[in-house]
Amino acid sequence: MIVRITDLKLPLGSPTHYLGDEVARRLNLTADDFGPIRIRRRALDARRASYLQYVYTVEVDTPLTERAIASIAGVEPVRADSVAPVVPGSHEMRGQPVIVGAGPAGLFAAWRLSEYGYQPILLERGKPVEDRRYDTAAFWKNGTLDPDSNVLFGEGGAGAFSDGKLTSRIKDARREEVLGILAMCGAPENIVYDARPHVGTNRLPYILRELRTRLLAQGTEIRFGTRMTDLGDTNGMRYVDTNHYRIDSGVVVLAIGHSARDTYAMLAKRNIALEPKPFAMGIRVQHSQELIDRAQYGRAAGTQGLEAGEYVLTCARTNVGRAVYSFCMCPGGTVIPCASEPGTLCCNGMSGEHRSGPYANGAIVAEVSTRDFADDTPLGGIELQRVWERKAFEATGGTYALPVMALDDFVRGEFRKRSRDELALRRFPRAEFVDLHQLLPETTTAAIRQASKQFNRQIRGWIGSGGVAFGIETRTSAPVRILRNETGESISTPGLFPAGEGAGYAGGIISAAVDGLRAAEAVIKKYARSHAS
Repeated sequence: MIVRITDLKLPLGSPTHYLGDEVARRLNLTADDFGPIRIRRRALDARRASYLQYVYTVEVDTPLTERAIASIAGVEPVRADSVAPVVPGSHEMRGQPVIVGAGPAGLFAAWRLSEYGYQPILLERGKPVEDRRYDTAAFWKNGTLDPDSNVLFGEGGAGAFSDGKLTSRIKDARREEVLGILAMCGAPENIVYDARPHVGTNRLPYILRELRTRLLAQGTEIRFGTRMTDLGDTNGMRYVDTNHYRIDSGVVVLAIGHSARDTYAMLAKRNIALEPKPFAMGIRVQHSQELIDRAQYGRAAGTQGLEAGEYVLTCARTNVGRAVYSFCMCPGGTVIPCASEPGTLCCNGMSGEHRSGPYANGAIVAEVSTRDFADDTPLGGIELQRVWERKAFEATGGTYALPVMALDDFVRGEFRKRSRDELALRRFPRAEFVDLHQLLPETTTAAIRQASKQFNRQIRGWIGSGGVAFGIETRTSAPVRILRNETGESISTPGLFPAGEGAGYAGGIISAAVDGLRAAEAVIKKYARSHAS
C-alpha cells in the first residue's frame, strides 16, 4: 500500500538519500521493505538559527496494512487524487477551436485541447520568447517600446519576465500536472515538491521553447504577431478578426492576460458580459538581500546552501480602510519598467533561477475598490490605471525611466533627492528621483505609509537601510472580469470560454495554467471534434 509520511526532517545540506533512513525509522521497516521514495513536499524550517532543517512529506509503497498504518503517527494511506479523463460532448464544433493569448492559460488550454486531438489555433499578438527578449532589452536600455512585444505581451505572458513563482493556494490535481509538464520541459525537478517553487526569468525562455515544440508536435497551430481585433458571428458562425485575417471558429478560448486593454474595449463594444473587479496598486520597494536574509534567518544568514530570504507582509487594516500587502516578492532580483501602451509606465520585479543578486524587491500595494474607479463602467479600473501610469511616464520626461525615491522619505511624507550611493539603487541605472506621493491616489500613499511602519517592526531596517521606493505598481491583477457560468462559458456569448488572469479568475502562473486546462476541458465536454480537427 502506498502511504504518505509527513514531518520527516533532515539538516540543511543533507543529501536526500538520507530520507531512506528516516522512512525506515518511522515505519519500523528496513530499506528493502519499501519501494522508491517520492518527495511530495519540502519546506525549510528556519525557526532555530542554530539548526536549520528541511521538512519533507514523501510517498512510498509499503507492505503495511491499513490497520498497521493507522497506528503510526504522521502516516496515512494515499487516496487517488488525479484528473479524470474528459468525455467529449456531442455538440458540433464548426472549425478549429481558437485560443487567444499564449500566456500560461492559453498555453495550457492548447495543451489539453491538442492532447485530445482538437488541433487548436493559438493566437499571440507578441513574438516568440527568444525574439521578445531583444524587444524587452531595447525597452530597458533606451525606452524603445513595441506595443505588441514587451514585458507584458508575447509568448509566456507577463510571467515570462518575473521571478517565475510557481506557488499557488489552489487545491486541484491539475496543479501537479502543470508542474510535471513544466519539469518535463526543462524546469528544475524540485518545483514539483518545493513549498515555494520558482523557475527564474533566465530559465523560463528555454522552458517555453520546449513547451512550444511539444505543442506543435501534438497538433497545435501557433500564430505569433497575430492580434485579435474583433469578435462576432455571421449566420450563427463565430469569427475572430485579427490584424491579418479573419478566422471562422465556433469556439474561442479567451486567455488574453490582464493588460490587453484594447481587447477589453472591443469586448465591451460587442456587449460581452463584463464587470469591474477590484485590484491593488502601490509601489515596489528594494532593499539589500542581506537585510532580508538577516530578518528571516537571524545569525544563520549567509550559511552555505541557504535559500535567499523572502517575506510575506500584510497589514489587514489601516486608518484609511485599505488593507496593504506585499506582492510578487523577488529575492536577489531587479526592479524593471513595464509598459503595454505608449505614454504609460508601471514597474515590476524579476529574479534569476539562483536569486543571487545583491538586492531584494517586492511590491507593496493597497486595495483599490471598484468605488475608486474612474467611472462605473466595466472599464473604469483600466482608466484609473491609465491616469496614474501617464503621470508616472511624464514624471521622468517620457523616457520610460523609473521614478524613484528613498523609502524612508516616502514613509515620512517628504521628498529629497538623494545620492545613489546611499541607496540600494545601483543595480538599475535608468531611474530618476521623483516624488512618488504625486503618482498615486492619496488614500493609497496614506495606507502604504502607515503599513510600512508595521512592516518596520517585522523586518528591522525596513525603513532606512538604503531602502528604495519605485513607482508605480499597477498591474497586480485584471481590473475587469469576463463573466462566465458554472460550465466555464461566457454568460452572454455561447462558444466563448474566458480563462486565466485576463478573465479575472486566476492570479499567477500556476493558477492561470490550471484555469486554462479547465477551460479546455469545458470545451471538450461540450463539443465533439470537428472534421477540420
